[in-house]
Amino acid sequence: MKRLVMLALCLLVLVSGAFALDKAVGGGTLFHNIEDNWGPGVFVFFGIGQFVELNAGVSFYTFGDESFTSFQGGIYGKYPIPLSDMFVFFPTAGLDIEYASIGGNSDILLWGRGGLGLDIFFSERLFLRTHVIAGYAYDLTYDASGFGMLIKVGLGWML
Repeated sequence: MKRLVMLALCLLVLVSGAFALDKAVGGGTLFHNIEDNWGPGVFVFFGIGQFVELNAGVSFYTFGDESFTSFQGGIYGKYPIPLSDMFVFFPTAGLDIEYASIGGNSDILLWGRGGLGLDIFFSERLFLRTHVIAGYAYDLTYDASGFGMLIKVGLGWML
């Protein structure tokens, strides 16, 4: 029993220490591509520890006479590689779920995405975050799939 309690305490210290590092929050603008149609949008992100990022966004599209809005949320893993005190490069990969409403019809997409990012620090806390991410979507509503791109540019603040 003592070993189990000691192991639990050690794991608690390790996990809390990992998530205490590099917490960040921010937001910005995004450009999302579906079937060669680029749509602008906005996003927010929450960095949880050094290697995990949660995000949410809203995009706006027009297909011919139809316009629609999509809502997206996801979780990404990243591996930061400091290039200097000012630049941090990171490969990233994750999953997004996207809900779109098109002319009274709704659509739910599950995205698997991967790409590259760069943080440019202006101070110890303020930074510019950029992402270029490619992904493959599976349409859960219509049993279809397709490829898309996502470009994000925003400001972040280290907590």
